[in-house]
Amino acid sequence: MLRNTVAAALSAAAVVLLTAPAALAAAPAALNDDFQILLYCQEIGVPGGVSRADMMVRSQPWIDARVPYSQAGCHSNQYGSYRTDCSGYVSLIWGLGRSETTLTLRNFSSLINRADLRTGDALLNDGHVALFVRWADGARTQPVVREQAGPNGAPTVERTWSAGTASTYEPRRYHKVIEAPTPPP
Repeated sequence: MLRNTVAAALSAAAVVLLTAPAALAAAPAALNDDFQILLYCQEIGVPGGVSRADMMVRSQPWIDARVPYSQAGCHSNQYGSYRTDCSGYVSLIWGLGRSETTLTLRNFSSLINRADLRTGDALLNDGHVALFVRWADGARTQPVVREQAGPNGAPTVERTWSAGTASTYEPRRYHKVIEAPTPPP
């Protein structure tokens, strides 16, 4: 039934223009979950991949600008224009060609061991995704993340998650991450 509702809403609004975000607001309430929104902004992808250092550089302007959370909006900067929800933020950071969803980000990443998390990897579940920055504790249970999280209007932040929160997310690595070369000994 939910897919039918989404399909009907998308058929009714085949194209959502940046100049008309109010069209999305008129969609059924069922479209409020990240994985159901199909708002396209003017994204600019990075076809060859992105280094971990570049991911941090790409994520910082949203933190500095305190971009407000919204599934019906786009934010533009030198890296393009991406949807202002969690998966739009990670799509920007990874240099994807469009704002993906929490379900489709799996197509661009692989499940990894939690102990292998590195800067630029993601913590993902079906309703939310955040960029892993580093561990806040020596036991590696409390990740520091950058995230675009609701409620509507809440700014992009860097924060430490509790071990309990982190345990409900799967660690993922972007397929096209460019690892820095190891310096010679």
